[in-house]
Amino acid sequence: MSTTEETHQCEIELELSKHDFHEDLSQIGQKLHETRARLSPTHVIEEKSLLISALGLLVGFVLGYRNLPLGDIGKPLARTMLTMVTKQIAARAIGG
Repeated sequence: MSTTEETHQCEIELELSKHDFHEDLSQIGQKLHETRARLSPTHVIEEKSLLISALGLLVGFVLGYRNLPLGDIGKPLARTMLTMVTKQIAARAIGG
């Protein structure tokens, strides 16, 4: 093989490698985007809203049962949490 042919072959291999690299890079970027979206706090709360609500309710009952003076903080907090969860459930029902 002559030097010109070897150079041409190397250039072809380089172009193929570049193409493969760009494909791999775009796949990695897509996976990264999907993973970030899946692990975002908003997505986790949307997926676990019922569990979070139940946990908040359980904590409220436990604190109330122990007669801790947290009513001044707990009532507005519970209202806010309930409102947020209700909005999320309604948005999910409307959005499909």
